[in-house]
Amino acid sequence: MILLYSNAASPDQPQPIPSDSTGGYTSSTHVYNAINDNLFSSISQLAARQLKRESRLLVLKNTTGNIVNPISFTVDIDDETIFKYKIGFVLPADKNGKKIFELLTNKNALPVNVILDDITDGEIFDYTTNLLDGELLGIWVIREFDKDKIVNNISCEDLEVDFEAEKVIKQIEEFKIKIDY
Repeated sequence: MILLYSNAASPDQPQPIPSDSTGGYTSSTHVYNAINDNLFSSISQLAARQLKRESRLLVLKNTTGNIVNPISFTVDIDDETIFKYKIGFVLPADKNGKKIFELLTNKNALPVNVILDDITDGEIFDYTTNLLDGELLGIWVIREFDKDKIVNNISCEDLEVDFEAEKVIKQIEEFKIKIDY
């Protein structure tokens, strides 16, 4: 089993920019463990104030030589997260003999053709449909700022105090998916 980015120009072409992984064709670029920004961009004050949402489609490809069922996804989220996460699973459509997923118009849009479930830390999601050798499974992951944890009504004086105290928003947050089959 390999995990790949999406939104390649054509099937199995490189797509090394994680923030562009918003559906379409499956790329040949692997998602590697323990690399910062390998799924979502760094967190910025502006994005937090605007409560920006980000959507990504990763693609799991069955390379085992066997039918795989079930596939379990365990999600580990940072304890002090300022986000809400959602996850959804989808199979690709066939377009002229090529497998393709829904392509978002931008990274802040939401996919339409998938049911998205809220994620809590340590939650396990089971995909119980047979995944044949060579088949693809799309994994939509949505990250939204939790407006209850973000204060949008920050005054200029508050920003000045935070700046002088060198208080900064955490720029990287860990989001892990463990895949068992």
